[in-house]
Amino acid sequence: LKQDVNKMKNALADLSAEEKSEISAKINAGEKVRVPGFDGEFDSGIFTVQSKTKDGIVSSECDTKNCYVALDTVITEQLRAEGIVRDTVRQCQILRKEAGYLVEQRIALSISSDDEFIINSLKADCSHMASELLADSIVFNESIDNDTTKDFDIDDKKLRAEIKKI
Repeated sequence: LKQDVNKMKNALADLSAEEKSEISAKINAGEKVRVPGFDGEFDSGIFTVQSKTKDGIVSSECDTKNCYVALDTVITEQLRAEGIVRDTVRQCQILRKEAGYLVEQRIALSISSDDEFIINSLKADCSHMASELLADSIVFNESIDNDTTKDFDIDDKKLRAEIKKI
């Protein structure tokens, strides 16, 4: 290829996704490869198959051929809010257990935080939280007459949960 290396690089870059996939399969199978814009076929040994993912995507090739796993690692505000709700429910369930409440025991719950995003996220999913925690009432940033309290961190912010048997 000597003087045609850049021409080859550009020809490969200009291929459609389907054409790239076909050429990659031939290279992986050790077959000869035909590249548009060049006469003849090339030995697959002169090529290296590489993949590149978009920003925010992590990928890995499985042990078997043609198996790839990709994970979108971008945390949207919606995902962040869902995580806050799940973590808060989990912490409140731990608090219920530590307080010795029966599984079916109904409660009143107060959650306090200085973080507006956390409070808004919890308020938006209040009915789900009430269902999961058997809470007849949930108040935010208000103290209640309680049996026990717990301070914990969610999303690197301080929260306080207070519960009382009903």
